Amino acid sequence: MVHFNLGVGDVVVMVVLFGLTIAKSIWVSWQANRAEKDGAVQSDSFFLAGRSMPWWAVGLSIFASNIGTEHFVGQAGAAAEGGVSVAMYEWSAGLLIFFLGFGLAPMYLGLDLTTMPQWFERRFNTECRILLAAVSMVAYVVTKIAASLFAGALLFDVMLGISMWTSVPVILMITALYAASGGLKAVMYTDVGQASIFILGGVVGTIFAFNQIGGLFGLLETFEKNELGSLTKTIRSPADEQFPWTGMLVGQPLCSCWYWCVDQTMVQRVLSAKGVPHARKGCLLAGYLKILPPILMVFPGMIAR
Repeated sequence: MVHFNLGVGDVVVMVVLFGLTIAKSIWVSWQANRAEKDGAVQSDSFFLAGRSMPWWAVGLSIFASNIGTEHFVGQAGAAAEGGVSVAMYEWSAGLLIFFLGFGLAPMYLGLDLTTMPQWFERRFNTECRILLAAVSMVAYVVTKIAASLFAGALLFDVMLGISMWTSVPVILMITALYAASGGLKAVMYTDVGQASIFILGGVVGTIFAFNQIGGLFGLLETFEKNELGSLTKTIRSPADEQFPWTGMLVGQPLCSCWYWCVDQTMVQRVLSAKGVPHARKGCLLAGYLKILPPILMVFPGMIAR
């Protein structure tokens, strides 16, 4: 595998950002525990941050919970191979987040839910609750957690030469420590910092990438010269093997409803809001932020090709 030779500045930036993230996680965890009068973390405080999170934390946490190394590595790679159509995953996600905030959040908060399996038990029966919990846990491990860990380990390997068997346990241990000690509040405020880093780093990387190829028109001209103009089209034929418009505009959003509107990771952020107004504003912020990934990840991936 190819490895990069990092300069002193690169190492300093990585160490500072990593150190600040860990320090902030420890501080938020300490503050969350200190806020408990009897010293014991209650269930609402641990799992739902005491239902006290402001809209901006809700929005940035939803955004950061979805965006990660699997996007900067995987989505950029998919764009390099398949073109700009991969951006439709992000744009449709924004609409689904709006539906979560304005269509479902009032109901979820009105029912005073803690988890989504709890909602299934109230709506159907205990067996449905157990089934949803089991399916969700398997899906988290096989899809979200596995992909995030692999992409993160890949970055550690390429950038620092650290093997997967060393980096993955460290990532898991650090994440588990601050999540278990501070609960959802620690996780969400850590997400706020990570979302800011994602956006700032993505903007810098995008500007650098476009400067290398001569801007947007330079990208389009390069693709046309190399007979890759089809990769710059968003809406494609129903016969397209990767991104048929029938699947991307109809099938994909329907399948994504589970992830954005029922998945515990996303809904938990909404349930932690101070109230319906904060939940709605948070979803508005997260939905509009989903405009950015195609610009910050898809275009640099296409330029890298």
